[in-house]
Amino acid sequence: MQNPICRLLVLTLMLPLLQACERPNVTGTLLGADGNPLRMAKMVIEHGPIDSVMVIPVDASGRFAFSLDEPGGYGLYAFGVHHETLEIPFVLTTDGAVELHMRLKANLAVAEKDSFQVSPASSDDGVEMQRQPDGTYTARLMASADTLAYRILYEAAKSEYGINRRVAGTHQDRYSFRESGPFRDYGGDFYSVVDAQDGQYSEIVFDPLALPQDAGEASISSTPSAIADFIVVYLDTKRRSRELSRAMTRNDDGYYEVDWDATRTIAAPVKDRIDQETDPLVRQWLILRLFDDLELGVDTTDRPLAREVFETVSADSPFWTFEAWSSVGAGNL
Repeated sequence: MQNPICRLLVLTLMLPLLQACERPNVTGTLLGADGNPLRMAKMVIEHGPIDSVMVIPVDASGRFAFSLDEPGGYGLYAFGVHHETLEIPFVLTTDGAVELHMRLKANLAVAEKDSFQVSPASSDDGVEMQRQPDGTYTARLMASADTLAYRILYEAAKSEYGINRRVAGTHQDRYSFRESGPFRDYGGDFYSVVDAQDGQYSEIVFDPLALPQDAGEASISSTPSAIADFIVVYLDTKRRSRELSRAMTRNDDGYYEVDWDATRTIAAPVKDRIDQETDPLVRQWLILRLFDDLELGVDTTDRPLAREVFETVSADSPFWTFEAWSSVGAGNL
């Protein structure tokens, strides 16, 4: 007869292993627009509206691996040097192993510009760069230490968020990544770092033609496939949301006027897919995205869809976890 104390000891020792097996374990790849590993890449996972952040390293081959405590609705940012930041939902409905493979979109907007500034990491202000006969741009920055970290500013239009376009340079000894949010920079939170002499000027050379030229869109695949399905739906409704904003114009009195026919046309394909969708989880997600991102395209005839969400999405669904990020999503329902 087996000793009960021995059995208890074995179970105690195995418990952490059993719990680890139950946690969502995520592996995958993060690659550039050309399908090759990036010179530097990072991922950030955020959980909830509070600043709860996990920075995920991506190795030289483009691979990453991490574990989460439980299924739920997370926010995921994928960054790559000289590529557009991918900001997407990462919704896990079950425990277990997950594979996620992403290819970023190159930041092609930079090559279209003909005016640049260079900004040290210690400042949001930029120094105007001068165009050279070979098509490069140059400027001089003074170093305040033995290294100089900087970014290139372009399309320097002021907004409530400050200068809204930043990208790492093409002249560096190495890259660094800013690991504190908010993560909103169009080209990622990367800095070029050059070795320098304290108190001396360093000449910075920027070559827009050295940036990636691949014109492909970002792509995502996953196992289970539902994770990528949720992401694709999200990206589509966000794109339509930007179209909706163009259906609003400000009149002479300062009030917004809405082209309601245009808003309904923009939202119509999403409603059509809801009618045709047979996967219950994807259908629920589509309805939530309709009310959250395309609220101008819904009317009183869509009330049954709102009721359906409350009747079919359980209170502990990871969808609600993600909806908590938005100040208006559940309110629109």
